[in-house]
Amino acid sequence: MKLEFSETMTGTYRLYDAGVDDRPFEFSIRVVQQPGRIEQTGPIEGTVTLEGFADRKPLIGTLQIAPLTRRALVYNFEFATNDGEKVRFEGMKNLSAFRPIRSMTSLAGTLYKEYRPIGAAQATFNIRREFPRLLASLRLG
Repeated sequence: MKLEFSETMTGTYRLYDAGVDDRPFEFSIRVVQQPGRIEQTGPIEGTVTLEGFADRKPLIGTLQIAPLTRRALVYNFEFATNDGEKVRFEGMKNLSAFRPIRSMTSLAGTLYKEYRPIGAAQATFNIRREFPRLLASLRLG
């Protein structure tokens, strides 16, 4: 049995060497998890846009749900840039009992080429717009 749902997050990114202001960042993922397990890592796939750098590119990776051991949701995915270079995004939602909504909707991360950090990104989950979509996407099977 598995639990599936979709999530979209939007925000901005900045490449360290580009010398430009923040640019739009968005990703939409399909998550597959095992229901009933509090801590787990499951596959994700979807699309990512880092405007002018990776426009509507497929992504593949994992989402680690670790509310007890790490107090975090850890997003890790790879995609190709517009130039075909492989880039990895690693981001984390730091969960807090004192600010549960903010901690579940705010994601900060780093962009890597190989093991070298090349940029930073921040994204949010827009509850008003995206929560109904997330609920509608839930599948148990």
